[in-house]
Amino acid sequence: MKICQIPSSVGDGRSQQNLLSWLVNDSVAIDAGSLGILTPLDRQRLVRHVFLTHTHIDHIATLPVFLDNVYSLDEHCPVIHGSSDTLNCLQRNIFNDQVWPDFVALSASAPSFVKMHEIRAGSPVQVEGLTITPMEVAHTVPTLSYLISDSNGTVAMIADTSQPETVINSVRNLPDLRAVFLECSFPDELQSLAEMSQHQTPQMFARQIARLPAHVEIFATHLKPACDKQVQEQLEALNDPRIRLSQPGITYVFE
Repeated sequence: MKICQIPSSVGDGRSQQNLLSWLVNDSVAIDAGSLGILTPLDRQRLVRHVFLTHTHIDHIATLPVFLDNVYSLDEHCPVIHGSSDTLNCLQRNIFNDQVWPDFVALSASAPSFVKMHEIRAGSPVQVEGLTITPMEVAHTVPTLSYLISDSNGTVAMIADTSQPETVINSVRNLPDLRAVFLECSFPDELQSLAEMSQHQTPQMFARQIARLPAHVEIFATHLKPACDKQVQEQLEALNDPRIRLSQPGITYVFE
């Protein structure tokens, strides 16, 4: 399994995570914050499925642009997978002929721009040789995390939440668990803000990863650009060799 975080910044700040998207094996995306600015464009055309965690703008910002970019006159179009809350929000607030053309209505006649597929927590979806299982997590809007599995193992992609216990407890004893991607947004000094916005600090992060086995790689994600250096320093101070920062543009291979 190959996972790459799609970059969303250029210049000296290119390592900052302004928008969130991951590519899995080139053909599946988790979130679409930066998917529509992926270059070269041929890489976008390889993506057949997009699984959305939730509707906050850093996770969906370039979804309309992506769909526009990959539009084709053949019968193939991307499938957007999400909860009913997420898909309804997209239809109501994005594809409404005001913010963006109503690609859902336009797709009623071929060639389609997009197919919307409602998914439910606990019900696996099989696409592109992967089994992707959604799991609910607590956030300020309805949010899903994803377990991504192939014949070699499982990677947990835990979305924005201050309470990832349900997912971590579900995967901690999996014999084939390879890695966990887990958010860490704010420094410890902003714990009250993290709790109100349902995000994590390094100390909260540390308590969660203590539940995970020693062999599992742990990737810290979602560091807020305004305080990413401070969060990074506090993560490094945890002195846990399992922790790595998810680096945009780097492909991680899990065998």
